[in-house]
Amino acid sequence: MYFPAPTPMLRKMLIGLCLSYIVSMLAIRAGGGLWVTHLELQYEAVLGGQLWRLVSYSFLHEGVGHLIGNLLLLYFFGLDIEKQFGARRLLIVTTFCVIGGGVLASLSALLGLSPSNPVIGASGGALGLLVCWCLVNARRTIRLFGILPLTGMQLLYLSVGLEVLLAVSPGGASSSATHLGGMITGWALITGAANPKRWRQKLRLASLRRKMKRNRKPNLNVIKGGKSKDDQWIN
Repeated sequence: MYFPAPTPMLRKMLIGLCLSYIVSMLAIRAGGGLWVTHLELQYEAVLGGQLWRLVSYSFLHEGVGHLIGNLLLLYFFGLDIEKQFGARRLLIVTTFCVIGGGVLASLSALLGLSPSNPVIGASGGALGLLVCWCLVNARRTIRLFGILPLTGMQLLYLSVGLEVLLAVSPGGASSSATHLGGMITGWALITGAANPKRWRQKLRLASLRRKMKRNRKPNLNVIKGGKSKDDQWIN
């Protein structure tokens, strides 16, 4: 199996996650665990004004397996996204997906829908890129695990379905809220649902449709006609 070299921005992102993992592990071993906790996603701290946690939590991972899983997701789906849209778009989309995942996880914990445990990991950004890739390549076929052929849209349905199942399962609500938040953000960015101009256009079109429905019956004015009695009024 051939694995192409990462594109420039993707390479920086992968190296950055690896370095941040090494630094965080060394800090914990050196007794700096308290410093690391200031980077975790905790909804009470976010509501208290520590908004940097909506991004910084993505640089922390529980272990090597957690890190490698996110690196693989970023590599496989971020590679095509950067080739199609450029390095700047890749960075923007990933960052917003991370923030979207953090926002939904915080709201979920605030409303009591998920545990208030600290959240870490770049899964929100990685799964947001997965959604973007699936929407852009809806008809493209890939082989999941090298065996199961799936189109981009089928992979999207499968991924969303698995996340919903994990969200309703015991112990998975916290991480699933982050994943779903990133996926929703990726969908909104690709479809244009996050663009205020698009919403204004939709509202304007909806207003025009309502006016057209109200004026569906033509308003025919009666115009005064000729002098004869038979032709006195014409429409």
